Amino acid sequence: MQVFNLNELLAVANVAKSQVVTWCEECGEEITQEMNSCPGCGDDIVWDNSKTWKRYHGSPTVAKRKLRAIPASNQPGKYLMAKTGLPGFKSKQEATTFNNAIDQVGSIKANKIIDYCWESGSRKRGLVMHVINTLNKAVRKQAQPESEGDNYEF
Repeated sequence: MQVFNLNELLAVANVAKSQVVTWCEECGEEITQEMNSCPGCGDDIVWDNSKTWKRYHGSPTVAKRKLRAIPASNQPGKYLMAKTGLPGFKSKQEATTFNNAIDQVGSIKANKIIDYCWESGSRKRGLVMHVINTLNKAVRKQAQPESEGDNYEF
């Protein structure tokens, strides 16, 4: 993904805002503000501070967040992302934490935990964090002998 800042390019170019172009850092192809991918190499393009890019493709902040998302790599992760409507995990660390917990509790129990968290009213990013915290709690509970603390069962 390449991000171009229109204000920075305007500082060195002596043209109107709508006429600013740049070149792909990978293949050298010309990139205009209407493009969201390079015509030469297909690399994703985002323009910050460009009304033209925003008109065609929406918020650059949202676009960058979607392009940086880590896609789910297993069935419970895909199920969680389908519930939230998110493109993926926020960070590699979040995805790794989720996947490690899934390896320990199993897919069936993980799906039950996702449903439990969904029914409690959590949505979007809150649901992801609620599921990860509940999975980690289930992992800790599995690792220690039977206690009287939490009485929920998945």
